[in-house]
Amino acid sequence: MGGISSALGSLASFGSAVSGVAGIATPFIRDAQTSRLARQMNATQQAQIEADARLRSEQNRLATEVNERERQTALRRAVARQRTLFAAQGIGAEGGSSEAVLLGLVNESDAEREQRTALDNLRSRALSQNLDQQRQLNLLQQNQLQERQRLRQITGLLGEI
Repeated sequence: MGGISSALGSLASFGSAVSGVAGIATPFIRDAQTSRLARQMNATQQAQIEADARLRSEQNRLATEVNERERQTALRRAVARQRTLFAAQGIGAEGGSSEAVLLGLVNESDAEREQRTALDNLRSRALSQNLDQQRQLNLLQQNQLQERQRLRQITGLLGEI
């Protein structure tokens, strides 16, 4: 009977030791699960932000194409109208003054296109910067979470001692 009692006592002390180890490991397991969940949420959020950026970029590209077609159409109309005015006044379209006026219309249109191109490039860079900033923020938040978890684990271990 003494053998059974000592075996049960050893088993109880072993169970107590396992319970102590499990108690210490639980915060680590919980923190690992929290970290994994945070990474998944960050990845999902980042994918959504990237999809939104691609959508905005495509919208900007389409708007640029529409604006360019409208600019070219307006230029053709302005040139045709000016040629009609020259013809009504008896001025040839190939004369020096008339060519200068038509060239001025073309130059104005080109300047407008360059301004729109610069604005489109600025929008594109802004989208890219916003995307980069969001990536950096997500990385920073993930690192902060890991540091808080490490600190919590260390203080938990010190509290157990």
